[in-house]
Amino acid sequence: MEKPIATIRLTKIAWILIAACLGLQILMTVLSSPLEMLVYHHDEPQQLSAGVVTMAMILYLLEVPLLVYAVWQSRQTTVTHQSAVNSAILLPVCYFGRSVLGYPIVLFVGNHMLGNEAIFQYSRLMNLVQPVFYLYTAAFVLLACACAIEYQMTAPKREATRPLTMFAMIGSLGYLAVRFVCILFYEQISSLIYHYELTFPMKWKLVLLAFVAATCVPTVILAMKSHFSQTSALTKIIATPILFYGISGICTLIRRFILSRFMNAEGVDTVAAFAQADSFGNILPVVLFAAVVCLICAGAMEYHQNKFAPSDGESSNL
Repeated sequence: MEKPIATIRLTKIAWILIAACLGLQILMTVLSSPLEMLVYHHDEPQQLSAGVVTMAMILYLLEVPLLVYAVWQSRQTTVTHQSAVNSAILLPVCYFGRSVLGYPIVLFVGNHMLGNEAIFQYSRLMNLVQPVFYLYTAAFVLLACACAIEYQMTAPKREATRPLTMFAMIGSLGYLAVRFVCILFYEQISSLIYHYELTFPMKWKLVLLAFVAATCVPTVILAMKSHFSQTSALTKIIATPILFYGISGICTLIRRFILSRFMNAEGVDTVAAFAQADSFGNILPVVLFAAVVCLICAGAMEYHQNKFAPSDGESSNL
């Protein structure tokens, strides 16, 4: 089967985004001294050590497999069901492999080869380049949409959006439930993991619960509505990332304001308890991210099917 022009365009845009992400990350690392003076208001340039630069470059290289995948996909002219399945397996391996391989590298190098000052420099550098990484994430979402469209085109059963919306609903609900349990029962969980207990006042638990709910509940509602009733393809494609990333960004800004203005006055123990409760289940955001991607992919599949391959007797209106 001939590869659709729509998916070729998506993969081309994706590899351009990944290449831009890599280039900007390297450039920002090389120019870290003037950038840090601008962002952190330093009076004197802070030079990165060779170890920090080396570790950063190694992590950037872990983004190359997804770039190679995107370029390879953009050059393909035909697609089969088996190739679509293989792409669906290879894509998350390339994307999440960066985190799986990067974590032990940072842990080993940071603990055994770098000192405290270098670790601090590395952390500050990663905060500096973090906004650029959203280009890499956006590329992954585009590649996932292309992969989902090709799978739907080649699958024996054309209806494949309901499993995606079901996973989005179950994944987002599961994330919300586990986060609520971890926050409400923070003292008990902390005593089991760390063998000591910090005091986490209920008012700050409620604040953290509010942040979690604000970030996750809109995705839960959209996933449930998409699965049980009907939402347009463009609603899934456009509203899902806006709700997820827009609200997450607003919550991050508000949290920083609250931590700096109000919580610091409560003492170090309260701040530490807040940070620990927020860090419980660090792997869970991956589940929520996967739910968001599934919703966007479901929208892309519906959009492509309605616009380019409408069923007999059905209009192509969205």
